[in-house]
Amino acid sequence: MCNRACFADSFVDRRSPGLCFISTAVFKAKGLPDDCEELTLLRNFRDTTLLTTEHGRLLVEEYYRIAPGICGEIDGKLDSSLLYRNIYDLFLRKIIENIRSGVDVSLVVRDYVAMVNFSKQLAAYDGRDAKM
Repeated sequence: MCNRACFADSFVDRRSPGLCFISTAVFKAKGLPDDCEELTLLRNFRDTTLLTTEHGRLLVEEYYRIAPGICGEIDGKLDSSLLYRNIYDLFLRKIIENIRSGVDVSLVVRDYVAMVNFSKQLAAYDGRDAKM
């Protein structure tokens, strides 16, 4: 059986070059490096909290399955940087604050799932319904 680090590495090793994850894409759009404090905090939360439970491992596995496609769709949009900044403003800022303050894990997970679902909607949106 894999330990937490092995489990996390198994997903990282399967990533294709050029594909990204939502949080990484958000902080890249903000001009922050891959080792910024915020991404380090999120990765630590994943490794020390989520990967310690069966439910958390399943969430991480699903996220790694769908997130590269979501990012690929958002990256193909003309306003991708704005979309990523909106994801930060609407979700990631609060998620990071909640992790730092030690709120209940279920609230952090709930907000992260909401962020992923919102990102799916952004990825699918083609702008045809926009009203001028």
